[in-house]
Amino acid sequence: SIACGERDKANISAARELESILPQARLTVIRGAGHEINSEAPGETARFIIQALGGNIKSYQLIFILKIVIRNI
Repeated sequence: SIACGERDKANISAARELESILPQARLTVIRGAGHEINSEAPGETARFIIQALGGNIKSYQLIFILKIVIRNI
């Protein structure tokens, strides 16, 4: 899984290229976010991570993901 902010001008092209090169890769463009998707769109970033993990997560893993996404927990 690949995530990139829609306003991340430096990396969006590379993210699209990775998606085309890697056969099982799927690009998720985080709307309204630039380079720092975790601080600019924390909810959407958390959803991306959970989806990338297949939705099979335990509560302690969810807490860890939220700590990563929202740095000030």
